[in-house]
Amino acid sequence: TSSCLLTKTLSSVFMSVVVRQLGRAFRSKACTTKSIHSALKVHPAGPTRHFSRNLSNIQQAPQTLFTVPRASTSYNKVTVFHCTSLLSSLSNINLTMPPRRSARAAAKRQASTKAEAEAQAEVAESSATTTVAEADDATETPAKKAPARKSSLKKKPSTKATGKGKGKGQDKDKPATPKRRVSISKQASDGDGDSIKSLKRSQSTGVLREPLDRQPVPEGGSLLKVISWNVNGLRAVIRNNLDQLHNLIAEEDPDVVCIQETKLQEGHVDDFRNLLPNYSSFWTCSTAKKGYAGSVVFIKGTSVPEDSSAEQTAKAKPKLQKRQSSITSFLKDAAESQASETEGVKASDEVQGPTVHSVQYGIGHSKHDQEGRSVTIELDDVYIINLYVPNSGQKLERLPYRTKEWDPDLVAYMKELEKKKPVVILGDLNVAHLDLDIYNFDAKHIPKVSGCTPAERQGFSNMLSQGFVDTFRHFYPDASGQFTYWSARTNGRADDKGLRLDYFVASESLMSGASLKVIDSYQLPQYLGSDHCPIALLLHRA
Repeated sequence: TSSCLLTKTLSSVFMSVVVRQLGRAFRSKACTTKSIHSALKVHPAGPTRHFSRNLSNIQQAPQTLFTVPRASTSYNKVTVFHCTSLLSSLSNINLTMPPRRSARAAAKRQASTKAEAEAQAEVAESSATTTVAEADDATETPAKKAPARKSSLKKKPSTKATGKGKGKGQDKDKPATPKRRVSISKQASDGDGDSIKSLKRSQSTGVLREPLDRQPVPEGGSLLKVISWNVNGLRAVIRNNLDQLHNLIAEEDPDVVCIQETKLQEGHVDDFRNLLPNYSSFWTCSTAKKGYAGSVVFIKGTSVPEDSSAEQTAKAKPKLQKRQSSITSFLKDAAESQASETEGVKASDEVQGPTVHSVQYGIGHSKHDQEGRSVTIELDDVYIINLYVPNSGQKLERLPYRTKEWDPDLVAYMKELEKKKPVVILGDLNVAHLDLDIYNFDAKHIPKVSGCTPAERQGFSNMLSQGFVDTFRHFYPDASGQFTYWSARTNGRADDKGLRLDYFVASESLMSGASLKVIDSYQLPQYLGSDHCPIALLLHRA
């Protein structure tokens, strides 16, 4: 009796282990021959005695899988009986499980690639047939033309996709086409502009950059053009996109060029002094951290500040006297290119440009002026302040400093200068003021993104309430998609998923001035080389 009870107990334990192992195999969606073998490796005769048969043997002769020890024949017979019942029930189960996600994804990609290849082949065949038909029609006389053939070509259904997503962009007059991936470049080659627009809109929660009707330029008088650009590292621009910078200067012909985030140190400035021929330069660099922030202003000509007694002006004056023929410090190719392009150029003192009366670095507070974020240029009738406003940080660790210290001190500095002359501040102000300035303004995480927090946006509104104007929104209040920054990590520029962080903010008197007036403010997204694009301001002198 005890032997029988022991046998039943051991057989029950064995069966529970086998069932548990098989259950794990089924739940993991990996129920293959190998997993069945692994699940049945627990054997009462010992771990070294395990199954080595394939699935067909398991289903056909399960009793052959056991080695019966001589000492306990009755125990093993019971075990064989239970296992036979279990395996016979397994033979009725469909062991074909769905493939893993990776396999399904690979199959889907393969099917999509095959479908696209077939569609392209059909398009090529159709175009070839059309070309042959046109050639035949050109050689035939009008009497020999076959109108039926021509009409059949017109009625032939097109294989080009007209949109993406839930039926959007589908031509109602055309039959439904199978879903497949179509690139924007492919549609562009097909000439389907509406499809491209709908496709881009479906890929972005924002809207496309709308073309702007530029403001008219008054006749007579003279123009003052100012360009601002956050280059995100001047070395990188020179190394990889020097032609973009040169094209910008050659095509726009600005009087003032303001650059932010140069990421240079004082010892590197001399190597970049002659970066723009015929321009004087005024540099400020970060002393708090190496390779960080930094700003520079280029003024056309070699105007020396008149107030040479000022401390900041004295600091800038020797920089105007030292000239170099090329960039030579770190990139030989860039130096050779620069030297070749400057050959035959007239001396910079022969180029007429604005007169610089004074230069000031910083905004008058030592706690703000250690990172090279501001250069103020005094011209005849306006102050131009080149700014690189501090970023609040990915975790908003600098948000209190930005909103409670920097912003109020900046407004106070602007109001102090405005007592003498109108003021224009420009550059990367690191704030997206309106919903129109954010491509996904309705996303839940936006209030926690640096530059988009309610405190930063309210700080910008507070500045405007002090008698200043966002010049771009003054001329284009409802323009959408007009962004100046796109994340390089997400390739946001391709789909215009960006923010408007770069501004020209001017005194209200400059918007309706008699002698000097702002007449246009716009962006230049066609120039690459940075995660920001250049922006431009046009002022007219009567």
